[in-house]
Amino acid sequence: MDIPCEAFDSPQGKFTIQGDIMLGQGASSQVHLATAKSSGVQYAVKIITKLRLTERGRSNLARELSIHARLSELESTTICNMCSVEDNNYHYFVFLEYLPGGDLVSYIEKKGRLPEEEAAYIFRKVSESIAFIHSNGIVHRDIKAENFLLSFNEDGDVDMVKLTDFGLAASLTDEKVFSTPCGSPCYT
Repeated sequence: MDIPCEAFDSPQGKFTIQGDIMLGQGASSQVHLATAKSSGVQYAVKIITKLRLTERGRSNLARELSIHARLSELESTTICNMCSVEDNNYHYFVFLEYLPGGDLVSYIEKKGRLPEEEAAYIFRKVSESIAFIHSNGIVHRDIKAENFLLSFNEDGDVDMVKLTDFGLAASLTDEKVFSTPCGSPCYT
């Protein structure tokens, strides 16, 4: 992916993107740290290379962005809300809430066994995230620890757990029956 290693402005000039700070990577995207110029608030920006998207990939991205935008309009405290979408000739830029604590699986691997009280709090927040999207007619279809992001309070305790990555999400209707196998292979 041809993302500059230095800081650069987003296409609409609203954000500065830190090309040298990569938070994550997927098959056709990278996630970098970005800062809103007007407020100084940090965001995660998912940068998707247009040339790597097939027709099906473009359709899936449109579905993902539509679902994520619909959920984000509700300003939930249980998901990483999408804040803005920009694009240029080569990339889409999807700006999301930034949670500096990383993902849940990395936290568990680093910390090891969690105290029961902390595990119960995290489980409650995970359940609230899933209940929120289901109550709004959305199924995620890729629930795993890697798709829950964390932040911590001043004492180092987990204070936020939010669901992210709506790439496989779909709207649920009474008539719809899902038959396509999906999810992460090691979890399905």
